[in-house]
Amino acid sequence: MHKEPNTPSSREREDFIIEDLDLGCEEVIPASGPGQKPRRQTGLFPTLLPWLLLVVILAGTGLILAHFLLPAKDGEASPPASAQAGEQVPDTAALPQLSSQPTPGAEDENLPSAGDGSASLPVSEDAGTEPSADVAAQTASAEGAPAEGEASPGSSAPAGESGASDDSAPADGSGTSDGSSPAGGSGETGTVSGNDDGGSVSDGDGDASSRQPESGTDDADQTPPMNTVSPLAGQLFEGYAPYTTEHTAEITNEEVISEYAVLIDLDTGEILAQRNATAKMYPASMTKVLTVLVAAEHVTSLTDTFTITRDITNYVFSNDCSAVCWDVGEKVPVSDLFYGAVLPSGADAVLGLAATTAGDTETFVGRMNDKVSALGLTASHFDNPIGLFSEETYTTPVEMAMIMKAAVENGIAYDALHKHIHTTLPTAEHPDGLTLSNLFLRRIEDHFDLGEVLCAKTGFVNQSGNCAVSVTVSNTGRHYVCVTGKSSSAWKCIYDHVRIYNEFVQ
Repeated sequence: MHKEPNTPSSREREDFIIEDLDLGCEEVIPASGPGQKPRRQTGLFPTLLPWLLLVVILAGTGLILAHFLLPAKDGEASPPASAQAGEQVPDTAALPQLSSQPTPGAEDENLPSAGDGSASLPVSEDAGTEPSADVAAQTASAEGAPAEGEASPGSSAPAGESGASDDSAPADGSGTSDGSSPAGGSGETGTVSGNDDGGSVSDGDGDASSRQPESGTDDADQTPPMNTVSPLAGQLFEGYAPYTTEHTAEITNEEVISEYAVLIDLDTGEILAQRNATAKMYPASMTKVLTVLVAAEHVTSLTDTFTITRDITNYVFSNDCSAVCWDVGEKVPVSDLFYGAVLPSGADAVLGLAATTAGDTETFVGRMNDKVSALGLTASHFDNPIGLFSEETYTTPVEMAMIMKAAVENGIAYDALHKHIHTTLPTAEHPDGLTLSNLFLRRIEDHFDLGEVLCAKTGFVNQSGNCAVSVTVSNTGRHYVCVTGKSSSAWKCIYDHVRIYNEFVQ
């Protein structure tokens, strides 16, 4: 059988066709002579591919060398040697710009430590562990505790009182009953000196919605810092013996929570409404109404200064009292002691007033009871000026109302009980002063429309519950005093006053 030379068999031809189809880049060329096999011819791309790869590698190498060898452009820093060696360098753009200068005040040992994020109590050079007011407020804020004068959520601490109890007894509720001078009566009660600056304190109310210092507190005329004549002097009924009539109502409103309550018309002396009005009650920090009254009657100079002692701060701390939080050795104007005793209910201010006006706490307490007797009140007795719980510190709603009447008739006491916000005069320890608030006055004014609450003082210890005394002038010009005791919370105490006023005020 004849077979064409140089022609691949059908089997070989099929294999070449398959390869051509599979590769797509090869061409099958038949054999050119006897004994030769068909050969494959590849395309141009497979031939040039190695050279293209070589060019890419060389170009990349050149770019890398140029990056490291050529000088950097303006504003662009060359990478450090560690980066050239392949080490990882932090992204400096993401790091904070730290100053080489020390932070102002960073070396002040009274500032809280920032090392572990917790606030620590400051330690002054000679005070041991006495906290400053500014740091105490920051600490309470950081820990979620209420600021000075605020009640803790869910607690029964009243407006204007601090902690679990205002000037409260120790945690066991035993309180202090000796009425002695602080720190076991060691006799170190502070010193009084003249105030060279002659500064004065504004008697304006301030903005009740703001914690900022009042404007106009600097008095260019150097006038006395507090009024010595009360605007209510001579306007109220004479004496301190209120009376009931056939029109005296029992407070039956179930929304009034307080166990004790009385409302008295201060223009006539008539008891308008009552609930256990002559029953024995514990006044807690309402005691400070009598304290500022007695101190006002014996103070010799409002522009003198009183030096806070370690005994005072230790006593306040150990008895869990509310405080202004002045520092040991701080020279406080006597006028600010009155505001400090009322607005934040500061026990340190109270002890300062006792030492300033009587020389020691025991003598001052004696004067308090003398004043009670002079007013003709027979159901009241006090054994400490702060309001710490004691079986020997007691009164009745009616007699507490009469103590308040006597206080608002005194100009100095009226100013302290009337002030909504007050910024204390500057001291070396607090050059900007301290901002104090009467939270009862600031809160009730948004809920009472029949007049103006002129003066108020709250109180709380466990045995007293939340209590308060307030004086109001109605829109018709009539004056009233209201006392409530043993309410269940600060706000309910305020609402009790609002409900009683709304029902009986004319």
